[in-house]
Amino acid sequence: MGSDEKKLKILVAGGGIGGLVFGLAAKRSGFDVKVFEKDLTAVRGEGMERGPIQLLSSALSLLEGIDKDVAREIMGAGHVTGDRNCGLADGRSGDWFVKFDFLTPAIAKGIPITLMICRMELQRLLLNAVGEDVVINNSKVVDFVTDANKVTVFLDNGQQYEGDILVGADGLRSTVRSKLFGGEEPKYSNFICYTGVAEFDPQHLPHFGYKVFLGRNQFLVAADIGKGRLQWYAFIKEARESPVSSTGNKNMLVQRYRDWCDEVVTVIRKTPEHTIMRRPICDTDMIKTWGRDRVILVGDAAHAMLPNLGQGGSMAIEDCYWLMVELQNLAQTHPVSEISSDELALAFRRFEKKRMFRVRTLHSICRMASVTTSFYRTYLDIGALPPDKDHNIITMIYVGGVPFAPDDSSQGMDTLIALMEHPVLVSSSNSFKSMAEKRVSVSGNSSSVGPETSKWVYIFQREFATVDPALVDLVGTDEATTCVGIAIRNCKTGMISVAHMDSPKVVDTGLNQMLSLVADHESDALLDVHLIGGFDDISSQHPYLAIRSRKMEGYSYPLCVKIIETLRNRSEKFQIQTLHVLGHNTKWDSEGIAYPIFHGFVMETSSGSIIPASFDGTSRCPDEIVRRIRVTAAFEDPSWSGKLLDTYDTRTDRFVIAPCVWTIRQKHIALTLQNLSDTEILLSCSSSPYAEVPDFVDNEKRKWDYLIRHPNWREAFPSKQPRVFQRTPDGTWIKQ
Repeated sequence: MGSDEKKLKILVAGGGIGGLVFGLAAKRSGFDVKVFEKDLTAVRGEGMERGPIQLLSSALSLLEGIDKDVAREIMGAGHVTGDRNCGLADGRSGDWFVKFDFLTPAIAKGIPITLMICRMELQRLLLNAVGEDVVINNSKVVDFVTDANKVTVFLDNGQQYEGDILVGADGLRSTVRSKLFGGEEPKYSNFICYTGVAEFDPQHLPHFGYKVFLGRNQFLVAADIGKGRLQWYAFIKEARESPVSSTGNKNMLVQRYRDWCDEVVTVIRKTPEHTIMRRPICDTDMIKTWGRDRVILVGDAAHAMLPNLGQGGSMAIEDCYWLMVELQNLAQTHPVSEISSDELALAFRRFEKKRMFRVRTLHSICRMASVTTSFYRTYLDIGALPPDKDHNIITMIYVGGVPFAPDDSSQGMDTLIALMEHPVLVSSSNSFKSMAEKRVSVSGNSSSVGPETSKWVYIFQREFATVDPALVDLVGTDEATTCVGIAIRNCKTGMISVAHMDSPKVVDTGLNQMLSLVADHESDALLDVHLIGGFDDISSQHPYLAIRSRKMEGYSYPLCVKIIETLRNRSEKFQIQTLHVLGHNTKWDSEGIAYPIFHGFVMETSSGSIIPASFDGTSRCPDEIVRRIRVTAAFEDPSWSGKLLDTYDTRTDRFVIAPCVWTIRQKHIALTLQNLSDTEILLSCSSSPYAEVPDFVDNEKRKWDYLIRHPNWREAFPSKQPRVFQRTPDGTWIKQ
């Protein structure tokens, strides 16, 4: 842009974080910019103190792209939290469910590490950088009009300004959004937030960056904000009009969280009563577009999120950067006088295309984090830590025909690590990884396995089946994300048992069930074992470095530890043939998100050979929907506690679907969840939403439809009798 050319003139409604960041980006881009803010007193520290804000690595790196010096000042004023434990935990026990690794992806990409910073300090630094000549105080935008060549804004003080573009960054109750798309009140989340700051001796400060403690209809977020202080937010499900406690906020909170872990109770007790603030929590529905004509929205004005996961500020910064990229490109290819409303609309659509999916996903996560607390139960389904090993037990694990004998004092974690690093198993995992995944299908259009006349048995999550090679050609499972598929084959008799294990709690009894028809206790035969599935759902791209330093975290890891520990302590002799789990079964995308390489396998019973495979609706054997419902119902039916679900009768080659009880609660959950978007379903129903198989959402919807139509389990299992299916000559199944 030449010095004599007209500059693109941008008007910004709102001087919060989004408005100031965009103002800075516009100023550094050489544009003419004005930011209108109704009240700068909060920025200058003259108002009530407001809580800190989390800035993600992604947002900080984009700030560097806007202005490195300002970004450096902000990082210097902040307190890094991404170098420590951050994640979700059970409120009563304090045990971690899952931890998020913010550090390794940031280091790998060479970008700043996630931090917390005082909101007022952040705004002060941004205001100084933008300049008070650009930011006009006491000037709220109350209306605007657009035409083919300009936009005119009207302020509450009677003044008006003209520009080429209006950026609405005026927050949750955005006037600009209301004028664009009609007035809509923010949506109350059904939660009241109580927040305060607790001060600790730095030596006794809990060692985490932030920790979300979960409970039924309430949760609490605690974050280290530096200098021995913890900022906390207690979210409690209450009616919006519920009265303030007569005994004070602090006493009420201590009572509400009285049986939670010490970390939660202590942080509340250490907070002075007069500093605890109370406010209803609201967001806005996502809209399909954020702009029209010469007007575009960013940050909370476009997509206000619930604050429970601390995403809002970072999303606003990311919006500002990518919108400015589009405007820079436009200004470089068109003289300002030739930038039409249509050209701006195209630029706005490109901006939305870059941002919409990411923002919509995080918006849904924040909502579902609150909604799912209605169904939360206080238990951590990873089983107990492995007990101390009995030194008199002889190790019964073999690798390559040789006894595998790590240090006798080692436990399941050490044994698993040693096995995953064993050259023979590394080689077998690499060989398995190099195979093309086969599609098992009745249809001739797929890359099928075996001849068309093959007989196969398929098992779902938490099911097992033991098959006789004289009756069955193929056996397998798929849809394993954090779950693990296990196949055990008696090399002497050829009998094979396959299970789809989803929790450490089913391992002990589950292996007993699997081995009842496979193990020959009168023989010294080796039992071949294949473990496939699960992935490194908590560590980074350095699985062994991470695995050695962590405890029983995530979903896949404790399950694998429990399986290996239990195999090691049994009396049978197990030869590990395939250990394609955790890091061996993990790939990462460009954003550092982990996915499983394979979700399943199929075994040829005559040879015992195993290959990665997936199944479709034609090959998952009979009674798919009822069997899927049993997986969920088994968590409530005490008769299945700690057990795998009986599914298949080995001797008669029939599917005998054992009864399982479900309550009316399942119908209520189905009614609640059925109207969610596909993204919300993934986030609320999966422990690994980014890693699920393509038909996951459709399968969930079909389950809910059945439960709504058949809320009484007795309709599926009259007189509590199993559902029996006989194999027909053409390979289909008929109910008896």
